[in-house]
Amino acid sequence: MKTALIFALLLISFWNAANSQNHTLTVNVAGFKNDKGQVLVSLQTPDKKMVIGQKVTIKNQKAQIVFENVLKGKYSVRLFHD
Repeated sequence: MKTALIFALLLISFWNAANSQNHTLTVNVAGFKNDKGQVLVSLQTPDKKMVIGQKVTIKNQKAQIVFENVLKGKYSVRLFHD
């Protein structure tokens, strides 16, 4: 019985891992007035819960933010130029 239970749990774990398919989300922002400071960025769910936060530098009045291992879904991106 223990063997069957362990096998079932492992099978469910592998199935969930195969179907979770993490993605990479790249956000490009342009139009900064200068290259000073940093951009504070958060990726949030529709109910405003932060999923991932990052700080990136500005180069040539642009910033690129790469979020890795993001689950499929709807998100908003919030930016703050510090």
